[in-house]
Amino acid sequence: MSSSTAQSPLQPPLSSPLSALSPPSASETIPSPQPSPQVPDSTEIDSIPPPQPPLPLVDPIFQSQSFSTTSYGPSIQIAGKYVNIFGLYTFIVSVASAIPYYVGLKAVKAWLETKPEEERESYKDYDNVGKLWSKGWLASTFSYPTVINPHLLNTVSGGCLIVANHASWLDIPALCTVLDRPFKFIAKGELTAVPLIGLQLEGGNHVLITRDDRRSQLRTFKEATGYLRSGTPIMAFPEGGRTDDGRLGEFKNGVFSMAVKTGVPIIPVSICNANAVMPKDAMFPVMRGEGKLRIVIHDKVEVEGRKEEDISREVRERIKSALPKSQ
Repeated sequence: MSSSTAQSPLQPPLSSPLSALSPPSASETIPSPQPSPQVPDSTEIDSIPPPQPPLPLVDPIFQSQSFSTTSYGPSIQIAGKYVNIFGLYTFIVSVASAIPYYVGLKAVKAWLETKPEEERESYKDYDNVGKLWSKGWLASTFSYPTVINPHLLNTVSGGCLIVANHASWLDIPALCTVLDRPFKFIAKGELTAVPLIGLQLEGGNHVLITRDDRRSQLRTFKEATGYLRSGTPIMAFPEGGRTDDGRLGEFKNGVFSMAVKTGVPIIPVSICNANAVMPKDAMFPVMRGEGKLRIVIHDKVEVEGRKEEDISREVRERIKSALPKSQ
């Protein structure tokens, strides 16, 4: 009964779990230890700022404030326009920035003219010089605007008609801070006589109009609709010019016919308090724009199957809904 190969009942079986203690063979791998999850302490959690809610399109507190003033402090008049102490500062900033602005326009224009016309992309790089100057000038004069819902500008990938209220010269550089895509202004032809601004408008092939000239109006319509069909947005002021008191004026006929003709959507934009920062009777801004200047982008308005009068009424109501009561 006793055999040398017999296993004693006191010995562990050959396949005992104790065999797991033996060193692994060369073909076996040892799993690397997994790091324990890092749990942030309470101080790290407390230091994470909570997400800030977006500013509303309609802001009753902001809209109830009025920044307009008829007292500009110590000032002088030049060609019937007031220049106060802050205006003198903005004049110095304007002069200091004019040289690099001019050189930039000339250099980019010369570079673009070495390229075939089809590769110039509607002079996007030329217009970018103006956008860069606008952003730098507004930041240097403490007037960079707050922008509400800029993402709504990206809801249209092709051509569209962008329209805004117009109460101040500041409207143009303020819009350049938010319109990142290449676009074309519809502007009065007499602006070509303004230093640098005229160079920007003519060199960038923007749409210029002489309002009392019927041929100019027809040419403007044809040129603007051509841009829209090619996918380039058009920026227009449907009031036709700046209002004297800064309040929203009536819209002119014909602006929305371009959208109806081409079937492109309309994006309404409200520009708040530009007339308070730079009134029509001032040559330069009379106060800082920080906390006052605000640009509100509204949802697009579709035009298919609608009359121009209905479109104009809806667009005007949207623009007015975000303006201060003083506008």
